[in-house]
Amino acid sequence: MKRLIFIVILLSICLLPTVPEAAPKVYPVKRVFGFRQSTLASAPAFQKWVASRSAAGEMREARSILSKEFEAQFKKTFGSLSADNITDVNKHEVLVASLHLLRASEYTVPKIGFSEVSMPITLSIIITNPATGEALYSFTKTAYATTRVVKTNGGNKEVLSQELPSQNAGSQEQLLAAERNAQEAEEDREMFVNARPSDQEQAQMIANSGANYQALVASLLEEAKAGYNPSNIEIKIADIWKGFYILDKGSKFGIVKGDNITDASGNELTVVHAAENYAVAQSLLGKVDRDRKFFKYSTGSAAGQFNKPRVLTMHEGWRDPILRGISYIFDSQVPKESAFTLLPVNEHFTRLLHCVAQDTYAGKYETTNQRAMPNYLIKFSATKPRFYTISEEGKFSQHIYEQSVVGELLDRQGRVLFSAVGTDRIEDENVAGMVFAVKDRLEILLKNATVQLAKQFSNAIKFSRFELPVTGIDGKVIEIKDKSMDLRIGKDVVIYRNIGSIKGIATDVVVPLWQAAVVDVQNDTVKLNLIMKLTDEEISVSTDDLVIMDAVSAAGAANQSNTSIKYCTHERSQRGPLAIDDFEVVSRAYGYLSPYTLYNQDEDFTKKIRDAAKFGGFRDTLELNKTDTAGRCLLPVYRASRGEKGTDQTIINCDENGFCTDTIEIAVGYRLYINNERKGGSASKTKVTVKDCKRDVCAPVMQSELSKINRDLLKANIVQIIFKQGE
Repeated sequence: MKRLIFIVILLSICLLPTVPEAAPKVYPVKRVFGFRQSTLASAPAFQKWVASRSAAGEMREARSILSKEFEAQFKKTFGSLSADNITDVNKHEVLVASLHLLRASEYTVPKIGFSEVSMPITLSIIITNPATGEALYSFTKTAYATTRVVKTNGGNKEVLSQELPSQNAGSQEQLLAAERNAQEAEEDREMFVNARPSDQEQAQMIANSGANYQALVASLLEEAKAGYNPSNIEIKIADIWKGFYILDKGSKFGIVKGDNITDASGNELTVVHAAENYAVAQSLLGKVDRDRKFFKYSTGSAAGQFNKPRVLTMHEGWRDPILRGISYIFDSQVPKESAFTLLPVNEHFTRLLHCVAQDTYAGKYETTNQRAMPNYLIKFSATKPRFYTISEEGKFSQHIYEQSVVGELLDRQGRVLFSAVGTDRIEDENVAGMVFAVKDRLEILLKNATVQLAKQFSNAIKFSRFELPVTGIDGKVIEIKDKSMDLRIGKDVVIYRNIGSIKGIATDVVVPLWQAAVVDVQNDTVKLNLIMKLTDEEISVSTDDLVIMDAVSAAGAANQSNTSIKYCTHERSQRGPLAIDDFEVVSRAYGYLSPYTLYNQDEDFTKKIRDAAKFGGFRDTLELNKTDTAGRCLLPVYRASRGEKGTDQTIINCDENGFCTDTIEIAVGYRLYINNERKGGSASKTKVTVKDCKRDVCAPVMQSELSKINRDLLKANIVQIIFKQGE
């Protein structure tokens, strides 16, 4: 009987629900990020509220006060999950939370009898594992404060031409006409209702913007607390092979290549290969005992994202408010269903670690600048926004806005794997002055164009994984069969070996042996040169080994020749008397369709992405600007002219009422050069006619039409380019 009771009690204990391990505590960083003058300048009321946090109006003190308020609110909201300090003992078990201002703006919406000033801000709370640099959670939200302005004081007009970005228009006439139209549009608005608030209304705007910020912080903290539920994945070392640590968990549990995993003592392993049921890792800081238990925090919300190729995006590193805005919008618009996962650079990571070291007893984290660099990155560019007004006597006038955003997917060598252009056009009717201000519409214009670009990236890009067998060995030269048809000279690859079964792992295990570089490509036969062993002892390659790689395929792209080219810099694109204002940017939108392998060797971008990666804690393994194209380059070109001789820039036929007809002959295409000598290309031409336009807006209207034709001709000609002998 006693034996039976004992068994029943034992079974009861076994059937009790397992209590999950408590989530790691989170330390609120005693700094706020992004509250710079450049960000706040576009939101005057919010900027004044931030400054008012300091009795002296001093921004450094104001940011310090905001930091203390965030810390207090965080501790109140997270309660027992909030860490008061980080020590050398718990530094690998505590996460950190930081508050970031991503965007602040202010714009006026005219209403009947009043105006409504809208003041949006976007904040993000990021929870980071400081030991690895991985951002586990990012909670981002936008909130709007609004204030009604009913005063209609005269005077104090804002000069709208100062709000317009500088234009690279086809002629000075276009720029002056656009500025005149913008000035007239603003005068119409002010005749209806002056957007400048009274002192009382200004004070209300400042108070409302501050209340909006405080409510948004509180809301974000509640959202972060509700969404914070990381699982602690325990990882064991199943075996050690030639210096590699074979781990008993893989991508099925969220372990992916590039992950850094730690144990309670701070020992760290970097994952160099991950399969579904296992992973292979190495130690950068000495040997690790086999009986050590490692762990990784996983959010569980990234199901289906594991083992997708990661694409690096840069935010603050652009050092340009337009490109910074594009990157934030783009990141938020790429859906989880895409074939790739975006990995934004947290350029504040190094500063964040410095703050933690300064304010706690954590000391230095050994993992600084040790994060694995993704294999892909994105480069953005944008045209200057085009603005003009079309008006007829007795009718409502129309404000026209146009802008394009170009994105290029590059590999670590700078090869253009995909490119696209997102374009938006907004037509606003000006009804008795009830119309958005120009600067406010430009913000919406940029967002719409970027959203369109993100959709194209998501829909067009696909990735495939290939296993390429070794077919021949000649000393340090290895021959493989490239079924992907994607390898190019100079590209680095890894040679793997199947080492068979290991206890505790359901499948055979594959480990990396050598890093190699492509030195020759002949159709599907590729030769590699061994450059660095990856094991702790040198192991000869055999024909049983293989290369494992991901390859990008994009809709509409054909197989490219192995011949490498880059964009030319020795000549201008404009060949005729007239300029197309957005050509320099838009001409990069179709490079991936080239029959040759195209590299973007932009020195300025290279420096910026390297700096951003450094501050983001990444190990610099970029090979940008290093591919030798043997003097071969590609130059997008155009010629636009009026008149039969193509030299007259001013011939526009207008009637007695001021309505004009303008015709321009345009030729668009590409030229190929070898050592600055023209060796081929492709181009086509057409005529563009604009009718019934007022003289002062004919130039921007024509630019709009030229842009449409330009995109069509560029896309048609890029696939036709060919090197010719003797040209």
